[in-house]
Amino acid sequence: MKKLNRRDFMSGMGKIAAGALALPALSYEKVLGANGGFVAVAVEKGELKFAPVSDELLQQLGKKREPDWLRCPLFFTRDSHRPELRNRKAGDIAAMVRQIAENNGKVFRLGICCYGDAFYQSKVTQHAPGLGDIDYLREALDEGEKCGVKILAYINPNGLYDDHPLYEQCVLRDAKGQIWNVWGYGETRTRYPCINNPVYKKLLVDVLTEMFTQYDPAGLYVDGLTPHICFCPYCKAKYKQMFNEEMPAKFESWNQTTVFWEMVSMPELVGDPRDPDSKKLTEFFYSSLIDMTKTFTETVKNCKPDVVSIYHSWPKPDITQYYDGTLSEIYVRAPWVHTLWKDGELANYAALMGMPILQNVYLQHRTDAEARHKMVSALANGVYPNAWNFRGMKTVFGFIADNAEYFDYATTAPVKFLAFPRVIRHDSIHRKIVKEKVLSSSPRDQFLAPYVGLYSALLRAGVPVVTLHRLNFHEKFKDYKVLCLANEVSLTDEQIEAIRKFVAAGGGLVATYQTSLFDEQARLRPDFALADVFGTSYQNVVAGNSQNEVRFTDKHPVTSGLEGAKIIYDEPQIAVKPSGGQVVAKMYGADIDPNGLPAVIVNNYASGKVVYLPGRLDSLQCEKLSPLIEKLFANSVQWVSNNKMPVETEAPATIGVTVFDQPQRRILHLVNHNADTIRAYQSIEPIENISLRLETPKGKTVAKLHRLWNKADVPFELEGNIIKFKLPEIGEYEVIAAELK
Repeated sequence: MKKLNRRDFMSGMGKIAAGALALPALSYEKVLGANGGFVAVAVEKGELKFAPVSDELLQQLGKKREPDWLRCPLFFTRDSHRPELRNRKAGDIAAMVRQIAENNGKVFRLGICCYGDAFYQSKVTQHAPGLGDIDYLREALDEGEKCGVKILAYINPNGLYDDHPLYEQCVLRDAKGQIWNVWGYGETRTRYPCINNPVYKKLLVDVLTEMFTQYDPAGLYVDGLTPHICFCPYCKAKYKQMFNEEMPAKFESWNQTTVFWEMVSMPELVGDPRDPDSKKLTEFFYSSLIDMTKTFTETVKNCKPDVVSIYHSWPKPDITQYYDGTLSEIYVRAPWVHTLWKDGELANYAALMGMPILQNVYLQHRTDAEARHKMVSALANGVYPNAWNFRGMKTVFGFIADNAEYFDYATTAPVKFLAFPRVIRHDSIHRKIVKEKVLSSSPRDQFLAPYVGLYSALLRAGVPVVTLHRLNFHEKFKDYKVLCLANEVSLTDEQIEAIRKFVAAGGGLVATYQTSLFDEQARLRPDFALADVFGTSYQNVVAGNSQNEVRFTDKHPVTSGLEGAKIIYDEPQIAVKPSGGQVVAKMYGADIDPNGLPAVIVNNYASGKVVYLPGRLDSLQCEKLSPLIEKLFANSVQWVSNNKMPVETEAPATIGVTVFDQPQRRILHLVNHNADTIRAYQSIEPIENISLRLETPKGKTVAKLHRLWNKADVPFELEGNIIKFKLPEIGEYEVIAAELK
């Protein structure tokens, strides 16, 4: 193999930047691939060096330009809290940096300032008790320089210990002006501070300035930067300036620890959706968040222009410009009964941010197999694992580094096939509907169970999903082929119109239960806003009964393979009156008309196809896995998409499938889910004899098909734009790369 000098290599890089993005090799020693293309990634002094990317490509993909080490980041995290200092000694942090490097980590997100405590030799805020002469930041930076590990300084400004000098001045105040009697994060010695308090704001600016002038970290990580309800003079004055009225005392009873929810990509309404003051409080929170995010980013970049600023909370539209990255994590348990794919599900929900996204890898079962599985689940869904434990890290991080070009944030985007709007916890609309008990209650979570169940069914059926946040999905889904709405009860007129146009133009729609039955203020409509699209009208709700069952008796592509089958069904169901739609399955029971109630309705709407389910079969799937439900939803997606699936898989066990594109490549991720979905697993059994069909992008053909984990070429057949191939076996994970021409 020819060895290129640096001049030739950089010339190749320039060609890639100009748009000829051929990506088949990996280091200065291995720059020519089978097709003679130039590399996308090289290794220089232990660091990954990516090819420059043109502004045009970044704009096309909706991406921000990032430093190379953030284009495929290999993160390890350690927060810092007071108790650890009982046993901490000088040199411990340096040893941790060495251990990170030994496990193929390249970035260390290290707790440096938490709840007002400094874990470095600060002159502007108090030292954590017991710190002594230890300096976390200096140790990490010095050792990181030797080991090739970047250091991110972590700060959590969302708490103050009660022994901090500014505690009395800066913590939240109730409506009477007294210190609010609520402990921050549930700890008995911290309270939430007010980010609108200028004294506290100055402290934070001083801490950041000190860290980024006296030290030289590669970036900042901010956790917990969020506004709370507070009646201090500064919040009251800001509120009056914004709305020319006093802050209502009733806010105190709404939720004294209300925060601006982190894991959403739009400002989410705080309070009661029918109370005009809710909108004002939401705007007030958003204004405060914009101000502080801007302050944090500008402070550190004024000190050191090339640092990155990463925020724990997802970016909202008016603060995205201050972000270089963000993070997702999932710590809520209900209603996830089957948790094997839970972390991949959240990763999928976070993947369309326009910036690198980390995902915290928390271990429930404490096994190496679990750690590896959660890491590859994140990768397969377009985000990067942020390890908190060394279990599995060396193997997975080594694989990522060896194949960094295939995981390059700047050039990779998910294939737009199926869009799935959702949330990961109840919002104000959901809480209002539950509180008012407008419709029959469910034995399972009314809103989260359908989301989780539908995702489960699609994943287990091998359907690639891209999840969108429900508040603004109508701005993002038009280029997809299929839209799935799992009991998406509250839709605005704008969203309704976008859905109607999407289906009329040939898009496919799958929807369940109360979808479109409520407006954005949680008010029950007299009929589905999408009644014409569904081909049926709302009549009433039939309560659940464990004696009910759904039977598949009619022949149709949506019920193919289900003929004669039945599902025991204990959920409520909406009684509907078809108005053009065709009933292809019914629900029967002791208290139901002997002719049954429609359970699956198919409809043609202009150029598009629709499957509407008046019940909650998706909710059943959340609790008890059902091959029948999985088959029903897979058939539905196939039919409404006119059998234009980007990938199809035949395997004897569950494989999670996602598909991504790069300018000259299509990448297929296969995650093995052949393990217990509830209990701990020490290993994931291999899956044998897999057949796959992968669609190529329009106008492209395949030059090469190869496996990354097993490092082998894959024989294939090409039928039009479909690649057909077989895999004898996959272990925990595999990535198939189709090099295109």
